Amino acid sequence: TAYPSELYGPTGPEASQSQTFTFLVRDQRLGANVSSAQGPTGLGKYLMRSPSGEIIFGGETMRFWDLRAPWVEPLRGPNGLDINKIKNDIQPWQERRAAEYMTPAPLGSLN
Repeated sequence: TAYPSELYGPTGPEASQSQTFTFLVRDQRLGANVSSAQGPTGLGKYLMRSPSGEIIFGGETMRFWDLRAPWVEPLRGPNGLDINKIKNDIQPWQERRAAEYMTPAPLGSLN
């Protein structure tokens, strides 16, 4: 599959998801249990469930839960993100790609 972001830079949703992924990787290295950590609202800080029951990235980027990107697809299983893959199988190239895409996402309203 050819992903437009590989040619034109990240989309807003991809920039948003890559930010969450980058911090998940960092905090997991520092010892956080990313599968159960909660933010101040009681929702999952790193991972949560989508409206259809899939495991997705948590935080503000949850609104882009159906994003498909080449750096995150290897971490998916039949029920969304695979927690075992996130804990054990993140590759350096995925970290680099997410860090490259972690640009300010143009998500705000202009009115």
